[in-house]
Amino acid sequence: MHDSAEENLFNILYLARCLASVDGEYHPDEQKAFKNLVEVLGVDVERLKHFFQQNTPIPVALKKLQTREEKLLLVDILLVMASVDNEFTEKEKLFFSKVTDQIGVDLQDHPFFHEGEMVEVQEISNNFQVFIGNIKSKAEALFSN
Repeated sequence: MHDSAEENLFNILYLARCLASVDGEYHPDEQKAFKNLVEVLGVDVERLKHFFQQNTPIPVALKKLQTREEKLLLVDILLVMASVDNEFTEKEKLFFSKVTDQIGVDLQDHPFFHEGEMVEVQEISNNFQVFIGNIKSKAEALFSN
């Protein structure tokens, strides 16, 4: 993975971590899911920790994502992170809405949204490994050379 691809993946993971703690609690299920996600994606944990220490402002991290595929991968990862504790809190919804607005992703055609509302939190949570596998496939297609 070249440096800019790694940086974009790290930005996506950084934003996922921000969503997981936006409600003031980094739930143990969210921690476990994040760790699983990092492992599945084959991310160097030390490099990721170093990246996180930079405390990139969220708008800057969002601007780094240029392709539609990167933005959709972010949406998928955010959905997984928001659903692992079986609750999509108001603060998580607000964060998610702001992110999708800023990156220009319309959720009308996304299978887990209906009239702007996430409707399948339990399905995502119950099929976590399937969704992680799909995320891994998308990330490999995007970031491997």
